[in-house]
Formats: sequence, structure tokens, C-alpha cells
Amino acid sequence: MPSSEPVTLAKHGSTAPSNIDLGHYNVFWFLHVTDSQYSWVHGKARTDPGLAGQYFAFLNDTSRIIAPAFVVHTGDIVNTNDNDGNIFLDNLGQDELEWNMYQNITDVAGANLTWYIDLPGNHDQYGDPGMTSYLAHSVLGRETGQYHQAWTVNTSSGAHRFIGLKSAEGDGIDYQFAVWGHLTRAEMDWYEGALQGGAGSPVTFIFQHHPPYNFAAEFASSGRSFDVMAVDYGVDVLLCGHNHEESIDYMPQANGMRAIQTPAFTENRGTYRIMSVDSGVISSELAIVGQWPQGLITSPIATDHVYGDFLEEAHSFASAVRVLAWDGEGAGVSNVEVRIDGGSWQNATKVTGPLWELLIPGNTRGKMHIEARITGVSGVKVVSIDHDINATPGWTWFHTMLLIYAGVPGLIGACISFTLVRRSKNPEKFGKREDQTVDRGKLKIFLIFCAIFVAAPLIVGNMFGDPTMAFALGFIRLQPFSTHFTWLMLCITGLQFSVSILPVGCTLSRQAWYKNIVANGFSMGFTGLLFVLVNCIYPGIALIAPGYYLMLACNVLLIKRSKVMERSLKTRA
Repeated sequence: MPSSEPVTLAKHGSTAPSNIDLGHYNVFWFLHVTDSQYSWVHGKARTDPGLAGQYFAFLNDTSRIIAPAFVVHTGDIVNTNDNDGNIFLDNLGQDELEWNMYQNITDVAGANLTWYIDLPGNHDQYGDPGMTSYLAHSVLGRETGQYHQAWTVNTSSGAHRFIGLKSAEGDGIDYQFAVWGHLTRAEMDWYEGALQGGAGSPVTFIFQHHPPYNFAAEFASSGRSFDVMAVDYGVDVLLCGHNHEESIDYMPQANGMRAIQTPAFTENRGTYRIMSVDSGVISSELAIVGQWPQGLITSPIATDHVYGDFLEEAHSFASAVRVLAWDGEGAGVSNVEVRIDGGSWQNATKVTGPLWELLIPGNTRGKMHIEARITGVSGVKVVSIDHDINATPGWTWFHTMLLIYAGVPGLIGACISFTLVRRSKNPEKFGKREDQTVDRGKLKIFLIFCAIFVAAPLIVGNMFGDPTMAFALGFIRLQPFSTHFTWLMLCITGLQFSVSILPVGCTLSRQAWYKNIVANGFSMGFTGLLFVLVNCIYPGIALIAPGYYLMLACNVLLIKRSKVMERSLKTRA
């Protein structure tokens, strides 16, 4: 158990108090772990037999030493039954040996819902739409028969709300197309009820397996979307996994929510995240099982952790630097030092338990680089943050990804289209023979092709629990009427434009008729693959797909036009 005095968390609908206050300091902390699926021994090439022991050490040793308020696992607990190396179609299912090993480890470690919540990921549902294995072996499933949970942690500053969601995809082919998340209407309704039950929370956290750009959510019965709920109910932080990498993204459309992604547990043989809340200031630090000492700066706030509802005036002056620090079994932290902007190291004062503090004279305001050096019997660790209370949350990897997937292809496409039009109207300026010039007939069809891709409804169906039209850049909900933008659609749009449309536009010359036929054939295949993919993610909705059908028709017309070019060139020869 993480603490010698068990922490009592107030579950959804309960008012039971929690005992995690450090005197008058409103500081508490918890651990986040995710994607442990390659930890279990079952003869798989990607499985390290030592990682099962590492996960036990994380629950039994690390959690007891750090004594968090709770531990959350955000899914992909186990892998899947792929011993034969075949990862396609419907022959996959849950591996009971892996689940039994996981259950044995959590049982021996004494994991229960007073401090350990294990949510499902997409790997935990492959070949098992009813999630029978998850419900039979996970801690959350066995104790509640559910795959979501809400709880509170009470401090003198208020009841902090935590909500765990099931974002694992429940439909479609069991493995290769089930990597995107999906929040059903029933899950969204439950989520909204949990948010309403936590009204007034100083900081609201949600946990799920998928990051914001890897899942789609239906509308709740109230008509609210996922992003609108974040705004209306003040959701501040989302913790997730899935992509096996670290990222901290700012979601301006979702209340300025911070989406914090933790790498897979199997990275570096046992990666986890320590997360703290210090009077409204959120902080986090990655750590590795078995490596000591560990710690993090809990206040002031790091620039990359500022969230939408953060009260700027309440924290505009940094009067102290606070640090949580731990060392390994029987060791203990002997000293914590702090320095600002590369100055001299100053000794912090131990407050109580793992909390250390250094007062800053003069209420320092402005941009600072803060370092904390933690010294213990096990060694020395330095953690650092950049603090700038006036900084506006800006560019993150999330925005870079959107630029790569959507902005770059769009810019390239615009340049190519402009050049094609110029060459078509003024071939003599470019010194091209007639057979090397752009065919105006194909150019017109190609521009219509692009217009259909951008403006025509690709799909009409019951996508989000209501009649919905899906366009390249978002959705229009018909009843009641509303618009909905999703990052996932934008990424798919950029990918399709780069792979399926640009090659067609680059082969419009008369001479390149054969290349144009190949490019259009590839484009038709890719469009068909996306059509199948959407049907697998949302079964039965994509049969009415005017945009896809019209794009395929343009491909056919371009191929026919290229065949005309072929005959024309042969006649001239």
C-alpha cells in the first residue's frame, strides 16, 4: 500500500474525506503510469521478462516510498494474443496468461480502489468487445464491474475532482483499426454527470488512454461536445498515454486544458510520472522505477504546465520554491538545495514529510529558471523548471503535428495548383513543348476534385449519436444544428491530401499520362482504404458518402482523360 496510513479517497457520490494535507500546506501528489502491455512474459519477441518484476516493484516499493494519494494506470495494461505473429483480422483475443500475471501482481501488492485505479486501453479490448477479461482481472473491473471511475481528494482548499474514462474503441475489426479512441454517448453522459458532481473543484483532472488528437467523442444527451464540456465545467488537465511518448500540449479550444502524455511504462524499464497539486499549481516529473532519489518542484508553476483556469493574480509573485523529494528504502533525503537563474545554491528547509521549501525574498516576479538539487544516500538528482507567469501558453508539439499534417500539404498543394494554372494559361513562358504542358481538361477536373475534397460532405450518417455530416475539416451536426471541429479529422485530411491528391496534381501534363493513371489508381485505393477505415471505426454510417463517391468519380474521369492523351500522342507520333 502506498501509505502507512491508508488514504481514503471520496468516490463519486461520496463525501468521505482524504488525509493527505501537509499541515496548512495544500499539497498532494499522485502517480501516473500507462502502457504496460509489453511487461508480461509469454514468449513474445518484444517482451522483456524483467519488466513484470519492475511493475511489481513500482506498486510494492516505489508507491509505498513516495506514498501518493493514488496511482492511476491509463490503459493498455496487457498486450494481445499474438503468439503466432499474425496481427491481422479477427484471430486476436485477450491473453489470459497475461491477465493472470497482472492480477497476481496487483493482488500481492495489495492494490485496491482506495489508491489504485486501472483504466482500459485499446489493447485491453482487442477481440473482446464486452471487455470480459478486463472486468474479470483489473482492479477497477473486479471491484465495480465498470470501466470508468470518479473520485475526489479533499484538502483545505477544496475537493479536487478526478475522473477516469473509457476511451478504448469498442467497434470495428479487432486489431488494426481499433487504435483510435471513441467516447460513446453513454460514456459522455456519465462523464457529464461526474463533472456536475464535482462542481467547484479547484483543479479538475480527467484520465483516459488516448490523447486528444487520437479519439472522437459523441455528443452527450445535453448536446455538449467533449471540448464544450471542458469549457462549461472547467476541466483543467487530461492525463493519457497510448503513443508511448512524452508530450505536454495546450488545448485552447478546450478551456486551455493541458493534455499531458506519459511514455509507456516499458520505456527505460519502468517509466512513470509524479504529479503534484500545490494550491492550484500543477507540476509533474518523469521518473524510473528503482532510480533514487526522485522529486519535483511543486511551486511556482512551470510555464509548460499553465492551464486555462489558472489564477494568474493569485500566483503572480513567487514567494517560495517548494520541492517534494524522496529517496529509496531506508535511505531518506539529507538535503535539498535550490538555485535561480544559475546563481548560488541555497539550502531549502524541510517542512514536513517529503516537502521542502526555500523562501524567496522580495516576491520575485518575472521569468526564472529554477533548479532543485536533491541529495540522499542513493545519490543526487537535479530537477528544473522554467517559470514565467506572464508567458502565454504557446507552441507545442501538438501544434507542430497539425502544421506538418495539414499546413505543409496545404501550402504545397496551393503552390502546385497556382503553378499548374499558370503553365496551362501561358505554356510559352515556361519553354515547354506542347506534350509537356498541363492539359487544361485534366486541370479542371483536378481543381473540382480538390474542391470536393475540401467542401463536400464526405459522409452523412449517425456518427455522434445524431444525424451528422462529416467534412474534411470537421463535422456538422444536423439536429440540433451545431458545428464540431476535431484534430483527428484534420490529421487524416492532411495525410490524404499528401498521399492521395498531390501525386495526381503533379502528373497533369500531356506527356505524363501514364504516371497520372498510376497516381489516380493509387488515389482510388487510398480513398477506398479510408472509406473502409471509417466504416470499421463507425460501423454502418459511411454508406452514404457523397464526398468519397465524387472523388472516386473524378479519379475515373482523370484516368479516361489520360487515355485520351495517350491516343492523341500515339496518333501524332
